[in-house]
Formats: sequence, structure tokens, C-alpha cells
Amino acid sequence: MKRHSLQPLIDSFELALEAENKAPRTVGNYLEALSLFCRWLDEQHPGLEPDEVTATVCREWIGHLVATRSASTGRTRWAALRQFFAWAAAEGEVAVNPMEAVKQPAVIEPDVEVLTNEQIRDLLATCRGQSLLERRDAAIIMMFIDTGMRASALAGAQLPDLDLRARTVVVVEKGRREIVKPFGVTTARALDRWLRARARSPYAEASKAVFVSARDGRALNRNSVLQMLKRRGREAGIPGLHPHMFRHTFSDRWLRAGGSEGDLMELNGWTSRDMLGRYAKVTRAERAREAHRRLSPMDNLE
Repeated sequence: MKRHSLQPLIDSFELALEAENKAPRTVGNYLEALSLFCRWLDEQHPGLEPDEVTATVCREWIGHLVATRSASTGRTRWAALRQFFAWAAAEGEVAVNPMEAVKQPAVIEPDVEVLTNEQIRDLLATCRGQSLLERRDAAIIMMFIDTGMRASALAGAQLPDLDLRARTVVVVEKGRREIVKPFGVTTARALDRWLRARARSPYAEASKAVFVSARDGRALNRNSVLQMLKRRGREAGIPGLHPHMFRHTFSDRWLRAGGSEGDLMELNGWTSRDMLGRYAKVTRAERAREAHRRLSPMDNLE
């Protein structure tokens, strides 16, 4: 099959991304988007050279994705195309960056459920016991609730980076950034129970990962963590349970308890207040009502 005329530039773009130490997942997402773009060009605009790709052509593809997939997909592909053509223009491979004139597709962010106290108790009740599996899953769930960390970060947590005395763990979050995640004494106790059970297992030395398979001692990966959450969620009557529900719950409870927005940004590894607004909006009105009950000017009139 003949390679598209953009492919040599895409190969060079991949090298540039790797040189910038971009996360493998990010690189993969960009390359997938560019591959799909080339395939679409072959069907809709065959023979188009890199310098002939215009803003109109790019808008046409993004519009096609929004119409046939979703606005969220269109936005993701838009970001990949934007990075690629910005790089190509900076390298002098195209005279004009066509994506400069292409606006990002608007996406209405869906509300994400925040877990209630009852749901959290029901979830933990599904792994109440002393088996290796129950102790591991209880510790994982508490870590998610107490830190709001991503599934990939939790799966990648290593024993040398976990300090139960200080109640902290150093994990690698999105963008390959190391972040210190503090947790409370209740979670520390659950981790201690899991680690003691783990140490007695036949596979105690199989991996340095904090969380491992109860079957063979291998480190859990992101997918195995997600599958565990779905299973525990079904048992607790919480369909579709996923890490972002914990992340929203952590952020909501932090703000509800009076925690500062700046500290929350630090704990979640956010570099932009955009993410703060996105996560905080879910229960902003409810938090405002709670705050008013405490701070009512008339109720506090001396």
C-alpha cells in the first residue's frame, strides 16, 4: 500500500515527540489521529501534498468526526492535528499552519457523579474480610478516595516510594510528572493490612509494585484496576464505577471541607485553573448553600 505524502513528516514528528519525552500514551494518541487523517485524505482529497492541506480541509475532517463520532472525539483529533501542523510549520515543512484558523470543537462536559457516604460504605463492604484480594481492593478504593489519583498512577506506585509513617506515596501522574500524594491514617491502616498480607503470600518478591495480582503477584496495570472497580461497583450497586468518580469525590469533599483551591490544584497535579473549574462545578451550588448555612449574615448577627 502506498504511503501517504504526510507519512514521512509524521515519522519525523514522532521522533520530535519522543525527544520531548512525551508520554507514550500521548504519542500513541497523536499518531492514531494522524493515521486516521491520512486515511480520510486518501478518500476525500487524494493526492493532496502537505503544503496543500488548508484550514478548510482540516475543518471538514473535524466536522466529519463531530458528526459521525462525537464532539469529544473531534476535540481530541483537533489537538493532535494542531500539534502536528504547528511542528511542521516551525520546521519549515509547510509554509502556513492551517490549524491556526481552525477552532477547537465545543464540548459540553457531562456531569460526573460524586459518591455519597452510603455508596462509599457499600463499596468498602464488598471487600470486608481478611483475604489477600479483599485487603488489596479495600486499600485501592481508600487510596482512590483519599488521594484522587489516576488509575495509571495507582497501578504504577512502587513500594520504595510508599511511606506509611509519613503517609505519603510518590507517583507518576499525567505528563510523567512525579507528585507526592498524602493520605490519611485510615487509608494508611488499610495499606498496612494489605502489605502484611502481601508479605505472607508466595509471590511477595515477584514485584516492587504496591498493588499486585492476588493470583500470581504480578503488578496490576491500569486495565486490571478498572476491571476491579467495575466488579466492586456492580456488587455495591454502583454501575459504571470508574476512577474519575473518585477524583471528583475527592475534589468535592476537599472544597466542601474548606480546603483551598490552590492546595487542591497541587494535590491533583493541575497546572491550569481550567481543570479546577471543571471538577468543582459538579456540586458548586450545593457547596454554596452549605457555606451560607454556616456564614449567614443574619444568623451571625451579634
